[in-house]
Amino acid sequence: MIGNLQPILVCRHQVLVNCGLSLVCPPIKGETMSQLMRIFLLLATAATSLAACATQYQRHVDPDEHFVIEYPASWKPISGLHHVKFSHPDNRKVDISIQAFPHRGEDARTPEDYVAEDIRYVKREGGHLERKDVIQVSGRDATRLEFVEAHGLWGSASGVSIIIPDGPQYYVASLYGKVADVAVIRPQFDRLVASLRLGPAPKFLMEWSGTYDGPKEAKRMVARTPEELRSVTGVFGRDIVAKVVPASGFDFGAYMLVAIGLGQQPTGGYGVQIKEVIRRDDILYVHYQERIPSQRAIVTQAITAPFHIKVLPRRDGGKVLFERVAKSVIHAPD
Repeated sequence: MIGNLQPILVCRHQVLVNCGLSLVCPPIKGETMSQLMRIFLLLATAATSLAACATQYQRHVDPDEHFVIEYPASWKPISGLHHVKFSHPDNRKVDISIQAFPHRGEDARTPEDYVAEDIRYVKREGGHLERKDVIQVSGRDATRLEFVEAHGLWGSASGVSIIIPDGPQYYVASLYGKVADVAVIRPQFDRLVASLRLGPAPKFLMEWSGTYDGPKEAKRMVARTPEELRSVTGVFGRDIVAKVVPASGFDFGAYMLVAIGLGQQPTGGYGVQIKEVIRRDDILYVHYQERIPSQRAIVTQAITAPFHIKVLPRRDGGKVLFERVAKSVIHAPD
């Protein structure tokens, strides 16, 4: 109620209107009225201050410090390398994410390709583009798309996609969900995007993943020397490694390459993602996540070989250990 204080209205019937409620009281004169006015002014000031600081923000730093954002402290981030997601923030039927592209063969290769594909997808889903313009995000010219879908995940849905170029890659900040909830969350989303700070644009792609082209046997490898890189190339293939290793050569003084392949799997639904690399004592720990289908899941009936390779800032250490930090299961739809 304090946040909705309205001005006091005093009429000849001595009716005070506040927060939509009417209070009939005896005539108020002189010093009593002055004191009452001071009380309401103090309350109004307090309400304004509370509204201004009601939402507290905290910082999220990408594990490799490629980007930094500020988000409402009540939101729960789900983060990985070069992406962060917020699912149903404040119990609203919306999803928010910031993610780097491309990192898979099926991803649009350029920001322009992504914009064109996004517009085509919206039209294919029976929606329409409401707005397309250019805004500044972290010193870069970003394309903003606003759209409405008639048959979205939550019935009538709306969303915003902001595509931000970043050298050979690009970031997409997206908000999507139920129309009414998108309207409520939109100011916080806009503030989040405005807070985005990107580091220097990379000179080459930093990661690549796929479903079918990984090695037949399960492999976990790290390359910090030319010899180790040749070993990774021999296992994962020149075409895959070339996605993240520039033709001009790999700077082993600044970077290292991590590669994980699950080996051949009987169906689709399997996947792997490198989450982070940390150092404890003199040991490097590569944390990764696996995805597997349940027995009832609807998946592609084909042999797959999922993999993920990732360029990371070089971390020196002795022994390298791979640790699976999570294992998610794809279930059949209800």
